Amino acid sequence: MSFWTIAAKVIALVPDVIGAVVQVVGALKPKREINPMDMTLWHTVSFGRGLMRCVVCEQWVQRQNELCPEEVRRRQS
Repeated sequence: MSFWTIAAKVIALVPDVIGAVVQVVGALKPKREINPMDMTLWHTVSFGRGLMRCVVCEQWVQRQNELCPEEVRRRQS
């Protein structure tokens, strides 16, 4: 085998090695547990026209004591 053939095979392995390292790091990173009873993750609403609108995710909500998807996303980041 020539030097160029060996070098080409090594270079072809680099993306696979990078992908494997990213997966290992992602698996080792601790995940935060989301507690639905944590009031800091609930919708923060403003009242208007008899309706409630979350000021964080900007959705119209029926109840304030539900998890806000945007707050959960921010907490997990």
